[in-house]
Amino acid sequence: LDLPLIVGILPLYNHRHASFLHNEVPGIRIPQDVMVRLEAAGGEGQHVGVDIALQLLDGLKAWAQGVYLMPPFGRYDMAAEIIERVRVRA
Repeated sequence: LDLPLIVGILPLYNHRHASFLHNEVPGIRIPQDVMVRLEAAGGEGQHVGVDIALQLLDGLKAWAQGVYLMPPFGRYDMAAEIIERVRVRA
């Protein structure tokens, strides 16, 4: 079956957000190294979340035909930053 794969990315906002997703949402697992990075970032966790989203995008390039972003808590600025940084790289 030759169907395009469209991947959804939810940038992590901070350690608390990642913890909630990991512990309360079935099927979502946040790796320990990501949790450590977010915890170390403190109040700047959204920047780490954007960086992680960009790393995921880099890894998906080879096999995903598209992506959609789901900004956490209406933080469209995070989605805009991801889009802008992808444009700069292109």
